[in-house]
Amino acid sequence: MAGVGRAVTQNADHHDVRILLARAQLGRLLDMSEHDTVTALMIPFGQTGFPAAGQPITYAHGLDRMESSAPPEPKSRDLIHRIARDL
Repeated sequence: MAGVGRAVTQNADHHDVRILLARAQLGRLLDMSEHDTVTALMIPFGQTGFPAAGQPITYAHGLDRMESSAPPEPKSRDLIHRIARDL
């Protein structure tokens, strides 16, 4: 049973690392979005009506329609900030 405590601790450590990495990635995205040549748009998970809704986006097919489905950049940045904060 001694190994059980260590396994739980390791799982918690991995969870903490994943949260830290996600926060860092979202922070980097927010930093990059401050450049004049970068636009960060976030489509909320529950939103439908755009290409590949509910699927991972691995190809930019219909990118113009996805962009029109996203909230404006200030609201998208706020959403990204809230997600990072709430992790």
